Amino acid sequence: MQDNLLLTTGQMAKLHKTTKRLLQYYDEINLFSPAIKGENEYRYYSYEQSPELEIILSLSELGMKLNEIKDYLTSRSPENLYSLLKEKQRLLREKLKNLQLIDQMLSNHINNVEQSFQIPLNSIYTEYQQEEHLLATPETTEDSIETIYKTISGTLINTDERHLYCHICGSILPESSWQNQDYTTYNRYYFKTVAPSGGTSLLNKPAGNYLCINWLGNWNTLKNAYSILMKYAKNNCITLVGDAYEDTIVDSFAVQNDNEYVTKIMIRIA
Repeated sequence: MQDNLLLTTGQMAKLHKTTKRLLQYYDEINLFSPAIKGENEYRYYSYEQSPELEIILSLSELGMKLNEIKDYLTSRSPENLYSLLKEKQRLLREKLKNLQLIDQMLSNHINNVEQSFQIPLNSIYTEYQQEEHLLATPETTEDSIETIYKTISGTLINTDERHLYCHICGSILPESSWQNQDYTTYNRYYFKTVAPSGGTSLLNKPAGNYLCINWLGNWNTLKNAYSILMKYAKNNCITLVGDAYEDTIVDSFAVQNDNEYVTKIMIRIA
């Protein structure tokens, strides 16, 4: 083999935009070794080895484990390549789908937090809202934190949905509660899902004008927010109907002190 057709480890690494250390590691595990190992311990690769190295690097970039790559190299065939690429394409598309969902979830959170910056806290305002479909828990009368999270987690387990914080979470105060000035008896909890699983039972939140307040304070102070809402509605001859919805805008993911939580309370105007 002519010397001008040989490449040092550094030259081979540069040609394929990788590192010397990676090529040395491939040699150590007998995945890809130099064509010539000189007495001076220098290692030399040939240009003819470039296609095989590109195969290894490409398969590695697709997420294949090195032992899987080694197995494939010893059993290459058009059929095996086809099966391999089809499987990797399936996994890639699944990953892309998840990334798109995460991107949408992040956008929803960003919009929520931006709203907490733009709308004065603890002030009443009206807002038209589109119809929403919420992934909700079964009705419950238990209100301990442990029960709430257990119920929500149980709802998630029965779907293909991701972790809890990937969603905007909330709670529902039924009309029967707030009509009787009971602002602590909730009956369901929900999260806003980007792409609900097929067959998932969703709760409909109707479109309409809502009386809203972005309340700054821990959850134990939400009863004060309801009192302000009800007084405002009475003084302005506004009739409210339906359940009250509470979207969590700012929680422990953003702040350390629960007195800095922001909850958006919404009740539809008749």
